[in-house]
Amino acid sequence: MGLFSVTYDLTKNKSEHDYQVLWNALSAVKGIKTQYSSWLVGRNTTQKDLYNYLRNCVHPDDRLMVIEIESRPDWCRGLEGTKALIERYFPA
Repeated sequence: MGLFSVTYDLTKNKSEHDYQVLWNALSAVKGIKTQYSSWLVGRNTTQKDLYNYLRNCVHPDDRLMVIEIESRPDWCRGLEGTKALIERYFPA
């Protein structure tokens, strides 16, 4: 099972409402919002499969990146759930 970082950028003239589909998809795969445009997702899948699943949830002119995390990340002040998810994949 892998831990993935998912980040995205809103393009100009988009509202938060436009991203509810993406947020629902990230929640459906039990993603944790770590920062305003950044989520962590723990899944038994490949990076490419997760990207392809989420790509259908954004507009063609939006930015989306999925990165498999292979070592314990460093962070400060992540949103609720960040520490617990990282520690599940990379125990101290």
